Amino acid sequence: MKQINPVTPGDNRYEDLRRGENLRFVGEPDEIHLVGSAAEIERVLSRAVRAGKRVAVRSGGHCYEDFVAHPDVRVVIDMSRLSAVGF
Repeated sequence: MKQINPVTPGDNRYEDLRRGENLRFVGEPDEIHLVGSAAEIERVLSRAVRAGKRVAVRSGGHCYEDFVAHPDVRVVIDMSRLSAVGF
């Protein structure tokens, strides 16, 4: 099983990853997860729910509202590394 390695405020990538297209909203999540599979999403989501943390999912980063950058969001699941999603 692949280890979960989130991007956190001490990581050099954090500043860029916490911003979306709308620069009015800049989030401060505890963790940003760059996921590459459905299994990784499941592990990150399960861990966040158990910890009682609010989760937001970002795919293209084109949201012009503060759904991802909302102050209550503690965990962001960034799906930009996924090439396809199916069910």
